[in-house]
Amino acid sequence: MPSLQAEGEVTDVDEDEGEVEVQVGSFRLRLPRERVEFQARPEPVVPQGEISAPAKAPVQTEIDLRGMTVDEMLPVLEKYIDDAYLAGMPYVRIVHGKGTGALRRAVREFLRDHPLVASYRPGEPNEGGDVVTVVKFVGSEG
Repeated sequence: MPSLQAEGEVTDVDEDEGEVEVQVGSFRLRLPRERVEFQARPEPVVPQGEISAPAKAPVQTEIDLRGMTVDEMLPVLEKYIDDAYLAGMPYVRIVHGKGTGALRRAVREFLRDHPLVASYRPGEPNEGGDVVTVVKFVGSEG
């Protein structure tokens, strides 16, 4: 019998019939066990050494959310908080404006239980007052 000279994966072994089912590409073949050469599956290669990531743009100390809806603002704020924390910033300013107060309430509600936020407060008069929320991160000094 000619040899297939193809690699496949054993999907079933029938000990009673002495046959092996092998998946070769999109084909399933039943072959006598003696026609199949078994090989161990190669171990996955784990890269060694340093891992590098592309450099990120520096994170600003302030983000301006004015003009956004609450639904637009939430993913932007979440990414900004994560990026600022990972950049090692001790605090940031979030500008949400005055308007109806919906953004201010949503921002502060989001910050209330965020695991990276140690505290938050309205801005001082010289920081923009109540149109700004100042956030201090967990683990930051000062």
